[in-house]
Amino acid sequence: MEENIKVAISDFKQLFEKLQKNSQSQVGASFRARMREVISLIDEVGLIPALSFFYSKSTKSIYEEILKVMQAKEKGNIKEEDSTKKGYALALYFTLKRISELRLIASIASLENPLNAFEELEGKQRLAFKLIFSYLLEMKRLAEATFEREER
Repeated sequence: MEENIKVAISDFKQLFEKLQKNSQSQVGASFRARMREVISLIDEVGLIPALSFFYSKSTKSIYEEILKVMQAKEKGNIKEEDSTKKGYALALYFTLKRISELRLIASIASLENPLNAFEELEGKQRLAFKLIFSYLLEMKRLAEATFEREER
């Protein structure tokens, strides 16, 4: 199995365990919607503009909250409020996490501060997208299989 697929499955399992309502989670539904749009958005506008859009939609404080929960060793839960913002934050987090694992950006500093990641990605956008495409596609498939559509 391709490395990106293995990592996507592992990351998705971690996310699923952190959600309060698992497959019924509104945060999960929002994440599903974001993963459905991230690939085409990156293709249309580029990696950095797409990720900065996700950052703007999540807000700095929500992204930091998601980062803290996802990096915690113990089973902390992602609360259901602000589900749309948290969906954007999760999509951004997992995308930057995979890019950092591929050593295209410095891991800790760039995960904690997406603006640093955006600077580091300058000139590497096309390569990064090619390297993470199968990861993003697998995360999208897993989210579609697991979570209900986001309620509007």
